Amino acid sequence: TSAMAACFASVSAIMARMRESWERRIYLTDIEYRSWQKRANRLLSEFMPSSALEAYLADRYMASLFKNMTLLFADICNYTAYAKSAPAERVVSLLTTLFSRFDNLSDTYAVYKVHTIGDAYVASTEPKEGVDKIQSARRMVAFAQAMVEALHAVRLEMSAPDLEMRIGLHFGKFIGGVIGEFSSGLLPVWDNDVSDPRAVGVCSRFVVITATTKINYDIFGVDVTIANQVETAGIPGKIVASDSLRRDPGSDLYNTCT
Repeated sequence: TSAMAACFASVSAIMARMRESWERRIYLTDIEYRSWQKRANRLLSEFMPSSALEAYLADRYMASLFKNMTLLFADICNYTAYAKSAPAERVVSLLTTLFSRFDNLSDTYAVYKVHTIGDAYVASTEPKEGVDKIQSARRMVAFAQAMVEALHAVRLEMSAPDLEMRIGLHFGKFIGGVIGEFSSGLLPVWDNDVSDPRAVGVCSRFVVITATTKINYDIFGVDVTIANQVETAGIPGKIVASDSLRRDPGSDLYNTCT
């Protein structure tokens, strides 16, 4: 009886240690997972506006129609010729420097950067409900003016005097949506150390795994196409505004644009 009691006590002690070890691993894994989740959310916030991210993470995301939006398309003129004549490192450095300044300016003027395509920069009013169309249009015009000043500064710093920029502005609506999928989970790792029979088949830890395609928040619609056309038909070194932008948000924008 005493032997059985001792055996039972020994088994109970082993099980208690295993349970403690298991709970500690779960606790540490939970901390690791939460930390990873925060980093992932910060990364995702770079790919989509806050309203879209909140809905997307709640698995209730769908494309939305946004009205009273001011759109900006900007393209660097003579950049192709510059890229052919300058070293590759300098070409990339110029674009990186310039777009980094544009990104900082977008934060300053509360403008949402949609994406870049080559040497083109696309931005819009923050896609959300209840936008003040007059204030957001004014911020976009101020952002465009700051972009021109930033280009002039970088042009001087990088010895690229021939570079100019066409900027087109338009007021309208668009559909915004996320292209791609993103998911995460925990994968158990099982011990199979034959030198220790107690470790065989025991889940020792979890690792965070992700399954993702390329995530991209994009905007679609007739007004997006018009904004692009306004830029394409623009004048190097000038900010061109469509009739829609001049007419709807306020005529006081007329004097600040071509």
